[in-house]
Amino acid sequence: MTGQPAVAITGLGAVTALGVGAAALDVGLRTGASGIRVRDGGASPPSVWAPLPEVEVLVEGERAGLGEDVLRRLRRVAHRPSPGVRCALLAAVEAWQQAGLDRRRGDTVGLVVAGSNLANAEVAESNRRAFAGKQVRPGYAAQFLDSDHVGAISEALSIFGEGYTIGGASASGGLAIAHGRRAILSGAVSAVLVVGAPMLLSPAELSALDAVGALFRQRAPDVPSRACRPFDQRAAGFVYGQGAAAVVLEPSESAFGAPARPLALLRGASMGLDGNRSTDPSVEGETRAMREALAQAGLAPDQVDFVSTHGTSSALGDRVEAAALREVFGAAGGRPWLNATKALTGHCLSAAGLVGAVAAVLQLRGGYLHPNPNLEHPIDPSLGWVGAEARAHTSRVAMSNSFGFGGISSSQIFTRCQE
Repeated sequence: MTGQPAVAITGLGAVTALGVGAAALDVGLRTGASGIRVRDGGASPPSVWAPLPEVEVLVEGERAGLGEDVLRRLRRVAHRPSPGVRCALLAAVEAWQQAGLDRRRGDTVGLVVAGSNLANAEVAESNRRAFAGKQVRPGYAAQFLDSDHVGAISEALSIFGEGYTIGGASASGGLAIAHGRRAILSGAVSAVLVVGAPMLLSPAELSALDAVGALFRQRAPDVPSRACRPFDQRAAGFVYGQGAAAVVLEPSESAFGAPARPLALLRGASMGLDGNRSTDPSVEGETRAMREALAQAGLAPDQVDFVSTHGTSSALGDRVEAAALREVFGAAGGRPWLNATKALTGHCLSAAGLVGAVAAVLQLRGGYLHPNPNLEHPIDPSLGWVGAEARAHTSRVAMSNSFGFGGISSSQIFTRCQE
């Protein structure tokens, strides 16, 4: 098979319930650690969650060795941002720093932020104040818009190329990667910073997700880390996670000529619709997305070593994805290893695709597969599930899946760079 040109990944960033930085995510994946904990707040759902860590943007920026110019802009931008913007900034800065983009002309760099409706918690609080006849702070005029994330990151990092947000529910991260890839292949920009921002939900959204049966529906367990069980017969809904992640994409030719070698190559990133407004997923749509990503990469299913699945711990969603994986790989004689980050980080919603992509690259580079610690009774034992412990494995090709409400599907193919 002949594929499309590869795009280089030259920077990674992450802020999840496992800690600040891609290194903290790497350690958590290797050890099977969990950021899921009991949620305070009475009887309202959810009973457990995987929240953002407390972060100080300037402290973390100084620790990362940022230059004074970037720190000065961070001081201005991070004056009164929401927790979601702060963590998106940190993930973006980490990936930016690793890729060395501070040496680039900002007008040749693009920015894509994954997600829509990112500030629902702040919207709800401002509405409550307004309805009570109280003053809503003036800064809210810009901050209720998703473009605030684009503005904050572009100001902090002096990005002057094209920029926008991409909304696709839980597939947002995958769509953002696909759009970043298109921008690179078109020649419109010399690099793209792709950022998955935290989706901060209000009680209204959490209650709605609970009512539709998507959220973890049981009382908080004695061991919260056991709550999220992707692809297990006892799965009881997804655990709400908050997280941010980022990648830097560059043309593979220029990246290979740069002082720092690429971390991995992005060889395919598909997008597709089911023609379906509902919350129910589709085997056909997910199958098409995976096959399209493989076609872009010029790879056969039996060449994929592992899949970072969407795997939310939703009974219907997991059954549909398992069926799609059987359809794509089983018929072609492939049996890749399968794991799901959400058992460790919770479901980070619009940022989930970026978290999964960063996890895939970390595993490719680290020579391991992260465990499925809560997968004891698989819904399909014939598939290649990674066990309860991490597995040493030198992989060359990884797939990462992102599927969302409204029949939106995306799949990405990453390959390990030659040493």
